[in-house]
Amino acid sequence: MTRYSLDELRQRYVVEGRPLEASVEEILRADSRGGARAILVAIEKRMKRFSGIRGRMPLLVSMRPE
Repeated sequence: MTRYSLDELRQRYVVEGRPLEASVEEILRADSRGGARAILVAIEKRMKRFSGIRGRMPLLVSMRPE
């Protein structure tokens, strides 16, 4: 995975609302910095807010082949 700063990750996944890849989620969960936790909290809030809307793109996607 390309390395991004926490600011770049926040921009992509919180501000722009892009789907969060499972690999990025794993990296953020393993990161002990407060900024990484804040990004995850913001994404989880967005997921809860839009979870009841039909036809929306999933907010968490896996890049692994099935």
